[in-house]
Amino acid sequence: MNANKAVNHQGQTGPKTQLGKQASAKNSRKSGIFVKGYLEWEDIEQKQQIHEALCEQWGAHDPTSQLFITTFEQASLECERIMYAQKLKIDATMMQLDIAKEFARLANLDDHHAYLLPSWYFMEDDEEKLWSIFLHQVWLQAKDLQRNFRDSLIPKIPQDYPQLYEYIMDGQAANASFVQVLGSRFLQSVPTLNLAKLMNEISEKYPHHLQWAQDPRRYQVIVDGLRANLLLEALDLEKSSRYMTSIQNRMLKAVQALTALKQMRADSHNPVIELGGPAVKLGHSNRRRKDLDEGDEAVAA
Repeated sequence: MNANKAVNHQGQTGPKTQLGKQASAKNSRKSGIFVKGYLEWEDIEQKQQIHEALCEQWGAHDPTSQLFITTFEQASLECERIMYAQKLKIDATMMQLDIAKEFARLANLDDHHAYLLPSWYFMEDDEEKLWSIFLHQVWLQAKDLQRNFRDSLIPKIPQDYPQLYEYIMDGQAANASFVQVLGSRFLQSVPTLNLAKLMNEISEKYPHHLQWAQDPRRYQVIVDGLRANLLLEALDLEKSSRYMTSIQNRMLKAVQALTALKQMRADSHNPVIELGGPAVKLGHSNRRRKDLDEGDEAVAA
């Protein structure tokens, strides 16, 4: 039994077919770099998919080719990490009080107001900024409805005051009455007083949102300008240029090596013969000519 085991063990040489070799390469890869070496925010599954796509593109299912694939991936990963580090540096700088003061100066706001500005003013946070515009519309529509309120307007509120209607009726039954929901929420005797309470609630709860909504385009341009200045500082163009040139050179060399290996594999499938001169690859047409020449020689004999 031990002898049989030994014979069987010696006879095992790994996958025989190309598909088997590819599957084996993937399994090896999964047990290697794709279970370690990555940061928490990096998408390991995506990296695995990219690796497999590169292997398919280059036919890289042998250890040598995969080493060059790894070199290419590592260079690409370093590029991503440099970009992410620059973003973190900019985000951190945008939280400093000096940025808020500079924004307030450019936006014609008082310095005291600057220290109270929320962080989302300076971040790439479209959700809060869109919410600001929505709240501003709710406030304006509530003011307009309060000024012009009459019973004949009630059926038209969903169409004529859509943001106000959505704000009040969120989560309510489809057949619920706007006026009744408004009254049960603010507990005043008439709709105009309830609308006044609603405007006060928004003003007190969301002062910075209403401020942003006063001139969102101009404010965003100011923030983008501040971020652009910080980006130029964070990039450190001379150093970044050296880093990126080094990364690009490594990626280029990996591609050149993979191209050479791919050509070597292609050459191994085309025999080379000597014809009294330089070595010549024997393709299908040359093989056919060789067969005909051998046939002519046989007839002559």
